[in-house]
Amino acid sequence: MTAQDIQEVIKYYQHQLTRDELTNKDPVNYGYVLALIKNAQYTAARQRLMPLIEREPDRLAYQLALADIELSVGRVKAALDIYEDNQRLYPDDRALTLNQVHALLRTARPVEAAKLLQTQIELGEGGRQIYKLMAQAKGDTGQKSESHAWLAEYYYESGLLKAAADQLHLAAEAAGRDEYQLSKIASRLREVENAMSEMEN
Repeated sequence: MTAQDIQEVIKYYQHQLTRDELTNKDPVNYGYVLALIKNAQYTAARQRLMPLIEREPDRLAYQLALADIELSVGRVKAALDIYEDNQRLYPDDRALTLNQVHALLRTARPVEAAKLLQTQIELGEGGRQIYKLMAQAKGDTGQKSESHAWLAEYYYESGLLKAAADQLHLAAEAAGRDEYQLSKIASRLREVENAMSEMEN
């Protein structure tokens, strides 16, 4: 979205808010907040957002918008506090977890990030974005083999089977003498190579 597009969106919401027939203006105000954030008008966004939060303090979308503002102005601890508070209310929410993980990785807290990602995976909420972030988190903790293995999952989900196999070979090299890790990698590599063979036939 270009700067001109954002300005048009802002004008749209400003116009909508002048309509007397609009009885519930909260959804429009929320859209306006997001447009202001996109346009880096963080003070205005916060002023518009706080009344919404006062009316519905447990609405996660509002809390995520507030955390986004805090991150954007460099108040990382405040953003992390918001994520932590809401994690207690919505422990399984994917959007919350992803936002929190990005903030944790940004502040060099990869162990906490990996725990949140693992929870999402155990809930069956994996996928490319989760796997790539897990690879980063594991890499940041110095777990090179695990990092390559998760990057392999990212490539596999992307349909890049050769790249996935290459990452698994690197994972095996980095595993050293860890027999459990080597066994996991070997098993996954067989599955990937079988999938490659099926595609070639």
